Amino acid sequence: MIPLISVIIPIYKVEAYLHQCVDSVLIQTYQNLEIILVDDGSPDNCPQICDEFAAKDKRVKVIHKINGGLSDARNAGLKASTGEFVLFLDSDDYWIGSDSIKELAEFLDKQEKVDIIYFDRVTFYENRLGKNVVPKEYNLELVNGKSKTEVLTYFIGEGIFIVSACHKLIRKSILIDNDIVFEKGLLSEDIDWNFKLTLYAEHFFVINNPFYAYRKREGSITTTFGFKNAKDLLYVINKWANYIPENVANPKQKELFLGYCSYLYAILMGYVKTLTNKEERLDIEEKMVPLKYLLQYNVNYKTNQVLKLFKLFGFQITCWILSFYVHLNNRGFKYKKS
Repeated sequence: MIPLISVIIPIYKVEAYLHQCVDSVLIQTYQNLEIILVDDGSPDNCPQICDEFAAKDKRVKVIHKINGGLSDARNAGLKASTGEFVLFLDSDDYWIGSDSIKELAEFLDKQEKVDIIYFDRVTFYENRLGKNVVPKEYNLELVNGKSKTEVLTYFIGEGIFIVSACHKLIRKSILIDNDIVFEKGLLSEDIDWNFKLTLYAEHFFVINNPFYAYRKREGSITTTFGFKNAKDLLYVINKWANYIPENVANPKQKELFLGYCSYLYAILMGYVKTLTNKEERLDIEEKMVPLKYLLQYNVNYKTNQVLKLFKLFGFQITCWILSFYVHLNNRGFKYKKS
C-alpha cells in the first residue's frame, strides 16, 4: 500500500524558516505526498516563496487566504487535502532526515488497521547553543496492538499523552467523518482538538523515532503565557469536564479523560500566579475554584502529588507552590504582561 499523505503547513511571518521547513518535506524519499502550503495572509515574503515552491514541484499546492490564525489555516489545509492520511507541520519547524515519512508509511503498511501513529520530536532552543532536548522512548509493548483503554491508561497514567497535532500521522476519515477541526481563535487548540480526536479514534500505534524538529523560539506563542492562554486553557478544561461524563460510556476511559482534565487543571494552577494583572488573575482563579473537584481524578503521579498539596494547604497556597515549581522548570519562559 502506498497511500497519499497530505502534509499541511500553515504559514504566517516565518520567512526566515520557511525554506528549511518545506525543503525538509520535499527531500523525503517517500514520494506520494501532497504538500499544502496555507499562506495565512502573511505580510512578508512568504506568499511569494510558497508560489515558488509550487512552480518547482507539482506536489505542492498553495492556498492564499485572509489571516485567520493557526486553527483557521490548518482547517483550510485539511479541507483542501485529498490524502488518505494527514500530517501537520508548523512552518518554523522541520522534518529530521529524508526517510522519516517513508518509515511511517512502511510501519503503516504492516498494520491491519491504523487510526493514529504517534511519533516524537527533538526540541531545540533558538539562540541557546547546546540546549537540545531529546525525548524519552515510549514502551511500545504498552501501546502497539493494545486496546484503546490500555493505551490511554499508559499515556495519561504516565503523563506522556501526545497532544500536539504535529506529532501524529492521522487517518483523514476520522477527522472528516466526525467533523474534527481546530477551534478558531483558541490558543490551546491542540489540546481541545486532541480530546475529540482521541474520543473517536480506536487504533493507536507509536514509533520510537523523533522524526520532528521542534524549534522553541523566543516570543513564539508556545514560549509565552498570559491572560488569554489561561482563559483558553480554562475554557478547554471546563468544556471537556462537562462533556466527558455524559458522552463517554466506558467507565475506565471516562475516568482517564477526566484524569487528563485534572492534569491540565494542575498545570493551570501552576501558571495562574504568573499573571501580572491582578484583576485578570483573580478572574481566572474565581472561575477555577468550581473545577477543583477534578483533582480527585488523580490518575498519574503528578496529579496525585498536587491533590496531596491541595488537601494540606488549599487552593491558593497550592497554586503558589506550583508556580515556584513552574519557575524552576521553565527558566527562559516568558510571561506576557497583561
